Parts: sequence; C-alpha cells; structure tokens
Amino acid sequence: MQMNSSMAQTPSNSSDKNEDILLSDPYLSVLYQRGAYLIYNCIDGHWVCSGKAEFNSCKETRNEAIKERKVKLPCAPVRTFVSEDDCVAHQASLVNAATENRFCLHPDRRISEIVY
Repeated sequence: MQMNSSMAQTPSNSSDKNEDILLSDPYLSVLYQRGAYLIYNCIDGHWVCSGKAEFNSCKETRNEAIKERKVKLPCAPVRTFVSEDDCVAHQASLVNAATENRFCLHPDRRISEIVY
C-alpha cells in the first residue's frame, strides 16, 4: 500500500520545550502528590515534598499513633513552604545533612531511645 504524502504526519514541535515528563506529573508516587508540604516518612526513611492532603493525613495518623502510645511513629509533618521549589531546596539540605530523625519516636521515648 502506498502512503499519500498528505497523510504523512510531521513531527510535533512540542519536543522543542524539552520538558521532563516526570517533573510535570503531579504525582510523585502512588502515595504522594507534589507540593509545598515537607513530610518525613518514618517507615520508609525519606523526606518528601508533598501535597496538603498527604500532610494532613500524616498529622492525623501521627496523632493516632501517639494516642496509642506506639514507640515508632509513621511520619512527621515537618513544615509548610510558600512553593514546591522552596520545599525541594530545603529537602535537599536535610538529605545532605543526614540528621538523626528522632521525631519518628513517641515523645515519651525519645530520651530513653538515645543511641550512644
């Protein structure tokens, strides 16, 4: 079968933008949307700049874990930023600092769980 030249498609010029498709996706994973809310995931051991819904969910699950007197808490809602970019910049500084995340422990257990 011969293809008519009028049927041939020309490449789109949208590739001129060189946009990273992963950065344009509003979801970081099945758990998190991108956003300006800094969370520490104590279960998986990582920082994440997420959306308001995940931040509020983290607050709720953390408060429940504290009420239930669980030693290890699931997450820590750390801070709200003006923009996602500000959050990501702060997140990078925390990752590079490699600090011990004692806020993953129940407040009553933080002193007794000190590692020497």
